[in-house]
Amino acid sequence: MNSRRCIFFLIATLFFAVIFAGCGGGQGQETPAAQTSSEQSQTTSASTTQSGQSQTTSSSSTASTSASTSTSASTSTSTSTSSEQPSGSEANSEQDKPLERGMAVFTFDDGLNSVFTIAKGVLNQYGFVGTFFVPCGYIDGNDGLHITWDQARSLSQSGWEVGNHTVNHIDLTTLSDGDAINEIQQCGDELQSYGLRYFGAFDPPFGSFNYGVVMDAIKAGCTSLRQAWVETVNYNIPGNIDPWAVNVVPVKRDTPFSSVQSAIDDAAANKRLIVFIFHDIIDAPVGQIADPDAITKDKLEQIAQYVHDKGLAVVNITAGIEKCLYYKTLPK
Repeated sequence: MNSRRCIFFLIATLFFAVIFAGCGGGQGQETPAAQTSSEQSQTTSASTTQSGQSQTTSSSSTASTSASTSTSASTSTSTSTSSEQPSGSEANSEQDKPLERGMAVFTFDDGLNSVFTIAKGVLNQYGFVGTFFVPCGYIDGNDGLHITWDQARSLSQSGWEVGNHTVNHIDLTTLSDGDAINEIQQCGDELQSYGLRYFGAFDPPFGSFNYGVVMDAIKAGCTSLRQAWVETVNYNIPGNIDPWAVNVVPVKRDTPFSSVQSAIDDAAANKRLIVFIFHDIIDAPVGQIADPDAITKDKLEQIAQYVHDKGLAVVNITAGIEKCLYYKTLPK
């Protein structure tokens, strides 16, 4: 009996020892399922981290690409803007912008009566008009040399323009600003008082002027200044015309027709404006003309004929200047 109890006690002891060992092992080790779950969690966490890093990298890449694109667009815009600017040659070509066709202006200085008795008839043959610059103090002077107010009015009514040549035909550079302004302004006022076609064109006596005279002319209400001799070139083009220094082609007794012809040819071919200057017109052979500034009627007719044949448009001086200024503003 005692031996049975000992055996039973031994078996019970061994059973509880096994149970106890099993419980202790469960607290110290992971089961295969728990280990798998942990590995998956770590993998997921790592994947999430890698995904976040990937997204960050992607975002950084996108931002970099965007910045690059922005820079590229900025460069493109800059390049485009730069390409839209005219090059030096294009800018310079603006100075050679031509008119629709060449133009010519016939101007006559000093208000001499041959403008009315001879020049008007010559230009009328071709349907031309002219511009005459008069010193107002010499009109109706009964000297037999200058036009009368009636003749000036007749020319104006025929479409001729009258220009300002001061009152007393005096060198304005020798006067004070106040006296110079009075000389110019009084002449302009008188021309207007007779109802003549006066638009402010000014011709300084003897061709003598400086910056001060130009400013005086502006203050006196003038709109342009015609020179009396060739400074650099004898033509005017829209891109560089200066209404306060209009270029001219002076024609005098000893001026060869070939030089006038060359100026007309150039104006016709390059569509430019030329402004002729004449003084007295005498119906006599050149050998009988003592005044070096005068020309024969035949020479005036020869010039008018050639201008007509070359197809130049003949206009008054203010119209010619305004046309050039208008074309100067047009796009190419």
